[in-house]
Amino acid sequence: MVSAYNYAKMGKSYWHDNLNRFAPHPDYELLSKKTFTECCEILKNRRNVLKDKAWHPQHLWIAKTDNSTYPIMVDVILNYENLENDFQVLCEKFAITNINLPRLNLSNREECRTCYTEETKKIIEEVYATDIELFKYKF
Repeated sequence: MVSAYNYAKMGKSYWHDNLNRFAPHPDYELLSKKTFTECCEILKNRRNVLKDKAWHPQHLWIAKTDNSTYPIMVDVILNYENLENDFQVLCEKFAITNINLPRLNLSNREECRTCYTEETKKIIEEVYATDIELFKYKF
Protein backbone atom coordinates (compact mmCIF):
# COMPACT_ATOMS: atom_id res chain seq x y z
CA MET A 1 0.00 0.00 0.00
CA VAL A 2 2.81 2.41 0.87
CA SER A 3 4.47 1.62 -2.45
CA ALA A 4 1.24 2.36 -4.36
CA TYR A 5 0.90 5.63 -2.45
CA ASN A 6 4.48 6.72 -3.18
CA TYR A 7 4.08 5.74 -6.80
CA ALA A 8 0.89 7.83 -7.12
CA LYS A 9 2.69 10.87 -5.71
CA MET A 10 5.33 10.78 -8.45
CA GLY A 11 4.75 13.64 -10.84
CA LYS A 12 5.96 11.76 -13.88
CA SER A 13 7.17 8.26 -14.43
CA TYR A 14 7.84 6.00 -17.36
CA TRP A 15 5.62 3.37 -15.76
CA HIS A 16 2.45 5.47 -15.45
CA ASP A 17 1.25 5.31 -19.03
CA ASN A 18 2.53 3.08 -21.81
CA LEU A 19 1.14 5.37 -24.50
CA ASN A 20 2.25 8.71 -23.07
CA ARG A 21 5.76 8.22 -21.71
CA PHE A 22 6.43 10.09 -18.48
CA ALA A 23 2.78 10.94 -17.93
CA PRO A 24 1.57 11.77 -14.41
CA HIS A 25 0.00 9.01 -12.36
CA PRO A 26 -3.81 8.93 -12.74
CA ASP A 27 -4.20 9.84 -9.05
CA TYR A 28 -1.37 12.37 -8.86
CA GLU A 29 -3.65 15.42 -8.72
CA LEU A 30 -5.64 13.94 -5.85
CA LEU A 31 -2.76 12.52 -3.80
CA SER A 32 0.27 14.68 -4.50
CA LYS A 33 -0.23 16.79 -1.38
CA LYS A 34 -1.84 14.15 0.82
CA THR A 35 -0.24 12.24 3.67
CA PHE A 36 -0.30 8.46 3.77
CA THR A 37 -3.02 8.63 6.44
CA GLU A 38 -5.13 10.89 4.21
CA CYS A 39 -4.64 8.48 1.32
CA CYS A 40 -5.86 5.60 3.49
CA GLU A 41 -8.90 7.63 4.54
CA ILE A 42 -9.71 8.33 0.87
CA LEU A 43 -9.31 4.64 0.13
CA LYS A 44 -11.75 3.79 2.91
CA ASN A 45 -14.34 6.52 2.45
CA ARG A 46 -14.12 7.60 -1.18
CA ARG A 47 -12.42 4.79 -3.07
CA ASN A 48 -14.43 5.59 -6.20
CA VAL A 49 -12.39 8.80 -6.71
CA LEU A 50 -9.17 6.81 -7.07
CA LYS A 51 -8.57 6.01 -10.74
CA ASP A 52 -5.66 3.58 -10.78
CA LYS A 53 -6.29 -0.18 -10.73
CA ALA A 54 -3.55 -0.63 -8.11
CA TRP A 55 -6.04 0.38 -5.42
CA HIS A 56 -8.40 -2.50 -6.27
CA PRO A 57 -8.34 -5.51 -3.96
CA GLN A 58 -6.03 -8.10 -5.50
CA HIS A 59 -8.42 -11.03 -5.13
CA LEU A 60 -10.64 -9.43 -7.80
CA TRP A 61 -7.98 -10.31 -10.38
CA ILE A 62 -7.74 -14.02 -9.57
CA ALA A 63 -10.84 -15.11 -7.65
CA LYS A 64 -14.53 -15.04 -8.37
CA THR A 65 -17.23 -14.22 -5.88
CA ASP A 66 -19.33 -17.28 -5.27
CA ASN A 67 -21.87 -16.95 -2.44
CA SER A 68 -19.48 -14.94 -0.26
CA THR A 69 -16.59 -17.30 -0.92
CA TYR A 70 -13.71 -16.56 -3.24
CA PRO A 71 -12.55 -19.62 -5.15
CA ILE A 72 -9.14 -18.96 -6.69
CA MET A 73 -9.13 -19.31 -10.48
CA VAL A 74 -5.37 -19.69 -10.99
CA ASP A 75 -3.08 -22.63 -10.36
CA VAL A 76 -0.21 -20.78 -8.72
CA ILE A 77 0.08 -17.56 -6.74
CA LEU A 78 3.48 -15.93 -6.40
CA ASN A 79 3.84 -13.76 -3.33
CA TYR A 80 5.73 -10.52 -3.79
CA GLU A 81 7.25 -10.91 -0.34
CA ASN A 82 8.84 -14.19 -1.49
CA LEU A 83 8.88 -13.53 -5.23
CA GLU A 84 12.38 -14.69 -6.07
CA ASN A 85 11.91 -18.07 -4.39
CA ASP A 86 8.33 -18.51 -5.64
CA PHE A 87 9.46 -17.69 -9.19
CA GLN A 88 12.21 -20.33 -9.01
CA VAL A 89 9.70 -22.94 -7.77
CA LEU A 90 7.39 -22.05 -10.66
CA CYS A 91 10.22 -22.35 -13.18
CA GLU A 92 11.17 -25.75 -11.77
CA LYS A 93 7.54 -26.89 -11.97
CA PHE A 94 7.48 -26.12 -15.70
CA ALA A 95 11.08 -27.18 -16.36
CA ILE A 96 12.11 -23.66 -17.32
CA THR A 97 15.82 -23.00 -16.94
CA ASN A 98 18.22 -20.10 -17.29
CA ILE A 99 15.75 -17.34 -16.50
CA ASN A 100 16.55 -14.72 -13.93
CA LEU A 101 13.86 -12.50 -12.53
CA PRO A 102 15.03 -8.91 -12.87
CA ARG A 103 14.87 -6.68 -9.79
CA LEU A 104 13.48 -3.31 -10.82
CA ASN A 105 12.03 -0.35 -8.95
CA LEU A 106 13.05 -1.69 -5.52
CA SER A 107 11.84 -0.17 -2.29
CA ASN A 108 12.84 -0.71 1.31
CA ARG A 109 10.19 -2.95 2.92
CA GLU A 110 11.22 -2.04 6.46
CA GLU A 111 10.96 1.65 5.63
CA CYS A 112 7.45 1.02 4.27
CA ARG A 113 6.39 -0.67 7.50
CA THR A 114 7.24 2.45 9.51
CA CYS A 115 4.63 4.45 7.56
CA TYR A 116 1.77 2.52 9.15
CA THR A 117 0.10 3.79 12.30
CA GLU A 118 -2.49 1.83 14.24
CA GLU A 119 -5.14 3.90 12.43
CA THR A 120 -3.82 3.18 8.93
CA LYS A 121 -3.30 -0.51 9.73
CA LYS A 122 -6.95 -0.71 10.79
CA ILE A 123 -8.11 0.99 7.58
CA ILE A 124 -6.03 -1.29 5.37
CA GLU A 125 -7.15 -4.38 7.29
CA GLU A 126 -10.76 -3.31 6.74
CA VAL A 127 -10.48 -2.29 3.08
CA TYR A 128 -8.42 -5.34 2.08
CA ALA A 129 -9.88 -7.88 4.53
CA THR A 130 -10.56 -10.48 1.84
CA ASP A 131 -7.05 -10.14 0.39
CA ILE A 132 -5.48 -10.43 3.83
CA GLU A 133 -7.47 -13.58 4.57
CA LEU A 134 -7.05 -15.27 1.17
CA PHE A 135 -3.34 -14.53 0.82
CA LYS A 136 -2.53 -14.87 4.54
CA TYR A 137 -0.95 -11.42 4.77
CA LYS A 138 0.24 -10.06 8.11
CA PHE A 139 1.31 -6.62 9.26
